[in-house]
Amino acid sequence: ELAVPGTYQPATSVARNSGASSSLNFSSAAAGLAANGAHATGLSMELSTGQSDVTTIVNFAPTLTVIASKQRPRRLVMFGSDGREHAFLLKGHEDLRQDERVMQFFGLVNELLAQNANTGGRDWTDGAGSAGLGMGLSDGSGALSIKRFSVVPLSPNVGLIGWVPNCDTMHSLVRDFREQRKILLNVEHRLMLQMAPDYDNLPLLQKVEVFVIRC
Repeated sequence: ELAVPGTYQPATSVARNSGASSSLNFSSAAAGLAANGAHATGLSMELSTGQSDVTTIVNFAPTLTVIASKQRPRRLVMFGSDGREHAFLLKGHEDLRQDERVMQFFGLVNELLAQNANTGGRDWTDGAGSAGLGMGLSDGSGALSIKRFSVVPLSPNVGLIGWVPNCDTMHSLVRDFREQRKILLNVEHRLMLQMAPDYDNLPLLQKVEVFVIRC
């Protein structure tokens, strides 16, 4: 399933698998987007440069990396007018407008923290340059704040999320923890199937009820 217009060419492979991940040929669509002037329109997209100047899109990387998760999101790389690469996660089958509102709310919280003498006028770093409370630092000032990432809804069920480097998913953390202790990764699912063999076809509320009772 490939939801990027212009990437399919007859007798040409568009998918390439390499272990747990795969990639899609995005070259023709990338060239088309650039030719249509996406770089000149200055899409209302925050590229996380930390500067006041607007960074526009110059081009796109020729391949998309497919993440091996449920919705198969794509890792998309854009080349900005600032000369840097900006990575985003292209997600489908999900409404990101609520995520966008959460990031806007975090921005408001950061403004309130900056205006407060107890949070904005105090260095919250632990000496190693990291936030002692685990909330993250949006700049190098030491002021307490919530670190945000870009969320750009493109339609009610498709959007872009700013790629956060050097992070692990909850799934990978749980998997590594259980592999070290020889615990089955899907032990909860197996327990729920013992109680409700048709668990996967149950409505959401009934799934939650089975989970609470069995696990």
